[in-house]
Amino acid sequence: MGRDHAGVGNFYGPYDARGIFSRFETIEIGISPIFLEAEYSCRRCGSMATIKTGPHKSEEHIVYSGTQIRLMLRAGQQPPKEFTRPEAADILIEAYRERK
Repeated sequence: MGRDHAGVGNFYGPYDARGIFSRFETIEIGISPIFLEAEYSCRRCGSMATIKTGPHKSEEHIVYSGTQIRLMLRAGQQPPKEFTRPEAADILIEAYRERK
């Protein structure tokens, strides 16, 4: 479960959806939730990272929102290569074209 799992504008905080899992034991719900941190592109690493996996300072981080990426794809623009592979972006761009 990542950031803004509920996705309802600013009604909930970015990690609020995780709170419900603190009320239950794993055995009660039959799953073991995995909590993911927000991703960013790291200029120094040249790849995607999270606060748990990226060793570099925040000055090296480039943060993309899902909204920014969707707007790029809808406009037929490739997101930065640090965010996704060009081949994957091409497939998504085509999918957005077909939805129009």
